[in-house]
Amino acid sequence: MYCGTAGERAGEEFGMVTINDVAKLAGVSAATVSRVANGNYRMETEKYRRVVDAMEQLSYFPRGRIRLQNSETTHDTGVELKVLVIAWSATQSSTYVLPELERAARMQSMSLTYKLVMDNEEKNAIMNGVSEYDGVVLCDYDIQYEDYQMLSRVVPVVSCRKQFKYSGVISVSIDDELAGYDATAYLLRCGRRKVKFIGSTFSPFENTDNAKADALRQLHQAKRYAGYIRACIEMGVQPMSMGVVPPDQNADDTERRLEDIMGADVPDGVVCQYFSDLWKIRSAAEQIGLSVPGDIAPVVFSDVDGSDSRVTVVSQRLDLLADTTMRVLRLIIDGSIPRESQISVVTPHRLIMR
Repeated sequence: MYCGTAGERAGEEFGMVTINDVAKLAGVSAATVSRVANGNYRMETEKYRRVVDAMEQLSYFPRGRIRLQNSETTHDTGVELKVLVIAWSATQSSTYVLPELERAARMQSMSLTYKLVMDNEEKNAIMNGVSEYDGVVLCDYDIQYEDYQMLSRVVPVVSCRKQFKYSGVISVSIDDELAGYDATAYLLRCGRRKVKFIGSTFSPFENTDNAKADALRQLHQAKRYAGYIRACIEMGVQPMSMGVVPPDQNADDTERRLEDIMGADVPDGVVCQYFSDLWKIRSAAEQIGLSVPGDIAPVVFSDVDGSDSRVTVVSQRLDLLADTTMRVLRLIIDGSIPRESQISVVTPHRLIMR
């Protein structure tokens, strides 16, 4: 994958390979190659993958882009850099990526120190002692714009797995919209014609004091839902309204709980944000004689390959996320990427079919 700014001209040569060579091999137009190279992934998934494969095969790497493959290359200058990793201690998903960041840091001659933040009081104190580090990685970490500005003035910062639209933020993550598209398209290609997107509650938006932080936490869901909508439209299926799993209740009316989630029109496929939501759907569906998977086929977004072998998952390549994060941070520290740049680096996800 690649990162960088837009504006490369179709037909401009980079080394011995031109954009037209890539277009010919991929069977697409030069304009399509240009969109992919410039970070625009809003196209039919198979076409996008053909372009990326052709770029790799021809070693086409436009100027200003970063080649994110060959992650085993070690960057050793004889000086070890000190990097602070800030993560929410209550976020279980961070425990999966931290070992990968440790491994990737060694490849870049970096040593990591972890600050696991448990509450907002600690969150507000993240500036303490940060100046002694060469760089900072925000791992699955929500941060207000003002805090990010203060932090980035002191030390180079890369956000891992969280994308922000703040000016100057540099982030590494999967493409959430493309992940939502692939999850939905998989179910539709399997013959499921009533696919519903199941998200998390939006009720925290009612708390105006936390509206900005809550909006950031919901950003990835909104992108995945956009991918769901696009897949439905492109494949000629009517999108269904988003379902929301209600909070845990003591109510015995499980059939009503399923209706609360699904609405009156029960789908034959669901795209779920979390395994915990899927388990609630499965329990409620069984009470009215429906099976999950079976009558209702699921795809779940997962940090890893997933614990339920019967369920198709969209998982992240944590190794590539970590490698890319540490390489991008190294490039910022070395001055190859300006610290004030806004760059979103996208790494591949995996659709693991059951």
